[in-house]
Amino acid sequence: MADPNAPSADDVAVLDLVRQALLAYPGAAEVAMIWGDRAGMWFTQVRPRNSRAASLDIAVDDDRTLNLTVGRTWFEVFGEVQASLPYLRDLVDAVFAGAVEESGWHDGFARIKTRDALVRVGALHLPVPWRLRKVRRYESYATAG
Repeated sequence: MADPNAPSADDVAVLDLVRQALLAYPGAAEVAMIWGDRAGMWFTQVRPRNSRAASLDIAVDDDRTLNLTVGRTWFEVFGEVQASLPYLRDLVDAVFAGAVEESGWHDGFARIKTRDALVRVGALHLPVPWRLRKVRRYESYATAG
């Protein structure tokens, strides 16, 4: 009988995707899959060695929802997980490349520049123009920290 708390095939696919993306940044981060007791799901955690690069946590909530935290910004990606993996790879590549700007502290709002688009994610905020916000710009995983 299979262990009900064992990582699912989708959890393993996310971990493999992250490890594959990190091949371009040898030794730049620690990667682990951990069980989150409070959330009741597995998390792929990426902790960059460069303290000015964005950390990354990805969890498969169910077969149609991915939970991501980039730096201090949490958001979800909806749609069948396997079909969402190419989009997830674009987001992961952008995070590792340092293409992330973030505003806010506890309920962050971020802009992630993927290869195809500028993706806006995170908490809803008052309609304040981006140029007037206090913004953190994360560095690449390749940058020495």
